Amino acid sequence: MRRAAIALLLAGCASGAAPVDLTVIAGMSMPDDEVAKLRMLVFNVSGTEAASASYPLAHPFSDRRQERVVYNAHAQSGALLFTVDALDAIGNMLAGGEVPVALTSGGAISATVTLEENFVLPDLAPPIDLSSVPLDLSAPDLTIPFDLAGACAGQPDGTVCIPTTNPCQNPGVCTSNVCGPITNKSPGTVCAPKSDSCHTDGTCDGNGNCGPQGVQPDGYNYDAVYEHRCCKGAQTNIYTDANNCGACGIACRNGNGCVNAGGEYQCACSASADCWSNCCSTSVPTMLVCVPSSCGSTPVCTTCPGGASCTMGSPHYYCHY
Repeated sequence: MRRAAIALLLAGCASGAAPVDLTVIAGMSMPDDEVAKLRMLVFNVSGTEAASASYPLAHPFSDRRQERVVYNAHAQSGALLFTVDALDAIGNMLAGGEVPVALTSGGAISATVTLEENFVLPDLAPPIDLSSVPLDLSAPDLTIPFDLAGACAGQPDGTVCIPTTNPCQNPGVCTSNVCGPITNKSPGTVCAPKSDSCHTDGTCDGNGNCGPQGVQPDGYNYDAVYEHRCCKGAQTNIYTDANNCGACGIACRNGNGCVNAGGEYQCACSASADCWSNCCSTSVPTMLVCVPSSCGSTPVCTTCPGGASCTMGSPHYYCHY
């Protein structure tokens, strides 16, 4: 792996002036595919002194989404503001960031700029002309940063050279000694496996984005047991759950439980006011239960909640999947 001499360095810094070791991080607001589009970093220094420089990026932020530069200040004290603009191949600004630094004498000063999307450029002091200033690569005790431009030299095809933690993207891999870009996985690729059988997998949209888990519809039979149903995304036993008695959404009132009424499970009741259907029926021998029908002389089936059907049984109506 070769090392890249990417540094913002000014010659002639005064004796005792501390160099600024600046780490530039691609922030979390920048997805990996946006980071891969970066081709230029533009540095501006304002405050006690002013400077500017720009550097091309062959393999942007390949090492832990970071780049590093070194700035040797002329002044031994004062305040500087470092502003960094990240540009794509045609000069569009994709992200930016800034960090203030207080100069001191002595050891190196460490500072971090985090690049974020929608960064607003501040008003900057005019930069000085660096065209005639030679680079000084002798900054003490500072590590020149890694660059992955040569990461594929001698590596077999398929070796990961640009990793990614995005479950909807493929890492950049080596092909014929060349490091390829990060690519998006195909639409429908599972990226957020379902947490249980009442949910569905979250999948990729083809643009590098992972969709959330989905929820199975009310009444979905999540295994081979009839009474095991999904209600609002939760595994539910509709024979024992007084909040989902016989079907999702049928809640027993006034402390009444979910009882076996002639082979079907319904809410017990003592009056029609106890029932979600406003009908406490006497049609079941030895017990009163809430039925999905009117209580008139000619009962008529009403709509059941939770995707269940209203069914005429013997001797009463009930909600059934």
